[in-house]
Amino acid sequence: MITVAPIVDSVLRMWDCIVVGAGPAGAIAALRLAKHGHEVLLVDKASFPRYKVCGCCLNSVAQEVLAEAGLENLLRSQQAVQLDELQLFDGNRKAYIKLPSSYSLSREKFDLSLIDFAVDQGCRFLPNTLVHVSKSDEDFHTIQLAGPGTEVGFARAKVLIVADGLSGRTLDGRDEFKPIVSGKSRFGAGVILDEPPSFYESGKIYMACGSGGYVGLVRLEDGRLDVAAALDPSYSRKASGVPGAAADILAGCGLPAPSTWKDSHWAGTQVLTRRRDRVAGHRLFIAGDACGYPEPFTGEGIAWALQSGLATANLASRGIREWQPALSTAWQDRYRILRKQQSRSALVARTLRNETTRRLLINSAATFPSIAATAVKYITSVRSAVWQG
Repeated sequence: MITVAPIVDSVLRMWDCIVVGAGPAGAIAALRLAKHGHEVLLVDKASFPRYKVCGCCLNSVAQEVLAEAGLENLLRSQQAVQLDELQLFDGNRKAYIKLPSSYSLSREKFDLSLIDFAVDQGCRFLPNTLVHVSKSDEDFHTIQLAGPGTEVGFARAKVLIVADGLSGRTLDGRDEFKPIVSGKSRFGAGVILDEPPSFYESGKIYMACGSGGYVGLVRLEDGRLDVAAALDPSYSRKASGVPGAAADILAGCGLPAPSTWKDSHWAGTQVLTRRRDRVAGHRLFIAGDACGYPEPFTGEGIAWALQSGLATANLASRGIREWQPALSTAWQDRYRILRKQQSRSALVARTLRNETTRRLLINSAATFPSIAATAVKYITSVRSAVWQG
C-alpha cells in the first residue's frame, strides 16, 4: 500500500535524488535507486491509481527490463492478459500477425504496482504535487513543490530525474531542454470501456487504420476494453471530435464501435511525435516520454520508458556518490541507441499513414504471416546495453 510523504517533510531537505513523474520511467528509476540504498523522493502531479488509457501493452523488452529490476513476477501477480495476435485492418483488407511474448495490463494496476514496489524499498512518494526547478547549483538542484491546499515548499536533490511525460512542465524556461515537435504529428486519445462489444476477444490487439489515423483496441485483465487512437487534428475536426473520428476509422474497417462511445470519458494527449536534442545536464537526467516520443506500434512505449528509467537510475546512482560530467554524456550516448530503436516504430507509423504503402504492408503481412511476425519481433527488439551499468 502506498504511503505518502507529507510536503512538510520535504521542505529544505536534501535528497540523494528527486524523481519527477511516477509513470513507468519515473517509478522504476525510483525503485532502482531506493534498492541501492539512496534517499529518493518520487513526485507526481496526479493522484493514484490514475485513469490512463494509452500504453497498456508490454512487449518482451518491457518484460526483460522488469526482470532486470527484480519484478519478473509482476505481470503474473496482476493477472496480465497474454497477447498472441495482432490483427491489422484497412478497409476490407486484414492481416493476422503472431506476436512474440506480449501482455496487456491496465495502467491503473501497472503504475500503482511499480510505485508500491518503490515505496517498499524506502522511496518516499508525494502525489498531487506540482514541481518546478527553482535553482541549480554546483552540488544540488533546488526544487519548488506545490500541492493543492498547501503552501509552497522547497527540497534539494543531489541528482534530478525528470520523467514528467509529454506534457511535463518541470523544465519550462530551460531553453536547452525545449522539445522539438514534428509539424505533421498526430495527437493521442483513448477511452476504457466497461461494457465493450463481445466482438473484441481477449488476447488480441485490433488495429484499424485509415487516412486520418489508427485506432488500437485490446482487452485488459478485468475484461474492460482499452481503446487508444492516434489521429490527425484536421481529421478529428471534420469528424466533429475524437469519438466520431475513431468511430469512422473502425466503421471503414468493418469493426464495431459501442453505442455508448460518445458518452464515455475520453482522454487526450498533446501531439505525439517530439524529441529533445538534450536529455541530460549537470546533475540532471530526462527519462521516459519527456525525452521524446514517436508514434508507437505494438507496445514499444512502455518498453522505451522502462529502459530509460532504469538507465538514468544507474547513472544517477553513480552521480550521487560522485558527480562527473561524463555521466551526462553517457546518457546522451545511450539515448541515441534508444532513438535508433524508436526509429523502427516511426518507420512503421509513416508506412501506415500512406494509403499505398499501408495496403502493401497489410497485403504482404496477410500473404506472408511468418515474415510479418519476424518483422514485428525485429521492431520490438532493443539492445540491452541501453540500461546496463
